[in-house]
Amino acid sequence: MENNKCGRFLTNQQMAVLLYHVYVNIHTYLNLT
Repeated sequence: MENNKCGRFLTNQQMAVLLYHVYVNIHTYLNLT
């Protein structure tokens, strides 16, 4: 159970990082345009 919790947390963290990178990339693109 604890292992499953940790795995779920890592997945959420990876998703947050992915969304953050997308957000930064969009901002960079808008600044370049």
